[in-house]
Amino acid sequence: MRDLPKDKTILVLGAHRQSLAVMQAGRRTGHRVCFGHDEPHSSFCDVSRWADEVWHCPPGTFGAPRSFLAACISLLEERDDLVSIFPVGTREINLLLSVAGDLPDRIRLIAPRSDLWFRCLDKSQMSGLVDSLGIPSAPLLPVSGNGAVKDAVESLGWPCVIKPVSEQTSICGEKALILRDPEGLQGFLNDASGSPEPLLVQKYFMGRRHNLYFLAEHGRIVDVEETRVDRTDRRNGTGLGVAGRRIQASPEWVSHLRKLVSSLDYHGMGCFQFLESEQTGEGCFLEVNARLGANYGHLQKSGADLLERWIEQASLNESRNEGRPETVRSLKYAWTYGELRSIERRWSDGSAGLGETAHDLWKMVESGLKADVHLDGSWRDPRPAWVLYRRYFASLLKRLYRKGRPVPKVSAHARPTQSALPR
Repeated sequence: MRDLPKDKTILVLGAHRQSLAVMQAGRRTGHRVCFGHDEPHSSFCDVSRWADEVWHCPPGTFGAPRSFLAACISLLEERDDLVSIFPVGTREINLLLSVAGDLPDRIRLIAPRSDLWFRCLDKSQMSGLVDSLGIPSAPLLPVSGNGAVKDAVESLGWPCVIKPVSEQTSICGEKALILRDPEGLQGFLNDASGSPEPLLVQKYFMGRRHNLYFLAEHGRIVDVEETRVDRTDRRNGTGLGVAGRRIQASPEWVSHLRKLVSSLDYHGMGCFQFLESEQTGEGCFLEVNARLGANYGHLQKSGADLLERWIEQASLNESRNEGRPETVRSLKYAWTYGELRSIERRWSDGSAGLGETAHDLWKMVESGLKADVHLDGSWRDPRPAWVLYRRYFASLLKRLYRKGRPVPKVSAHARPTQSALPR
């Protein structure tokens, strides 16, 4: 392994599958990598070859800004080599933005501006902006209360989508719900009875999800890459992508993205999502996330260097000497771990029978065999995948044992033991 500088370390926060890509990019830009998390046990990222060291905070620290700030300041005072902090997921970005003003001036935060971050989180506000820019989108209505939900559905017609105002919350445990008939609506209203949470009701648009991963500087697109999601961990197409591929970026949607980036004076990396109908070719804006997309590792392994350039941009480093990789192949990716968990969940809750489960398992295996890139890990860095699967199957066997274990029967005439008698 090449020698690494002793005076330039990047702190990567949060155990997510894209964290592996961030750590690798940190190494590629000449940093040592310190990985930090507050999981109650060791994380799968701890064992990655890209992590030079691990900062293990007490469980719950990332949910308590003051506690995190105290621990972080203590670490930074001891470590002059720490120059940048990269919060990976939504929770970590919220945390760092809340304490950014109290961090030492020498620390570079590789994260979106606070105003940009919270504006992109607000789906209702983003919907109004894309409409004003002429970007194709489905009609959307903000609502609050069961009566308003019914009125909105009647106004938009069937089918429709109900989703939370922000990606930081879920609805009935899902990112979005698709309602196709009055029975589905009534079931949702019964489950959500009395909930005061504001929601969004949107006309349903059928199409495959596309992601535009982009890097921007002060409202100008620097580079963009596109992937198509072929399958998700939900039957209705919502949820997390588990199989897809890199494709040629759509000129039409890149043009729409440029308008949005300019309007927001966007600076940094992001993920712009849209749906595209396979029948008509028409498209519909979905959302924009001002953070690194979860499946970005697929692009990194196929030659893209957006993440490396973002780290350099935020760290005020000089550009690397090596040229950008000229990889343009359409590589397929698979996230087998995520798909396996979704198959088990459907089997456990009874939403999928034996035949469906067998079919889903075959599709998962087929995707895994055909994939050029696996988001679970790689041959160069296999240990994170080993930790994930070892824990998953140990937990699965334990659950199966408990499920199959007979419950002891107590006779109606049984007498308590002496130790259980009242004294």
